[in-house]
Amino acid sequence: MTTAEADRHAVIEAVRRINQAWLSEQPRDAIDLFDPAVVFVAPDFLQRKEGREACLDSYQQFVVAAKVGWFHESDWQVDVTGDVAVATYAWEITYEMDGALNSERGHDLFVFRRDPAGWLATWRMVRPSE
Repeated sequence: MTTAEADRHAVIEAVRRINQAWLSEQPRDAIDLFDPAVVFVAPDFLQRKEGREACLDSYQQFVVAAKVGWFHESDWQVDVTGDVAVATYAWEITYEMDGALNSERGHDLFVFRRDPAGWLATWRMVRPSE
């Protein structure tokens, strides 16, 4: 496996660990994968969560309010340049919230930075499909 392939694989595994943590209702299990200054940005770029605690809280709020029935990731793209990686993937989810069954799909975009401990998420945007 080349260095580029190893980096790409490591970034995908970091995102999958993040997803597995919130899917198992334990988003803080992935705390070591977030930069302390990570930023989550809404699709409209107007709403932001800044800092690891605020971003992890957004996952926690979702898992408390929703019961996920199904989640699927596909169409991975990872670009690595030096110590920066951009990862995108498509997702589909079904979940129950407030007694209603919801089905959504969209894309996630993560920016990671290489750290001695591994790849750390520094920026994220979720873009639901319309």
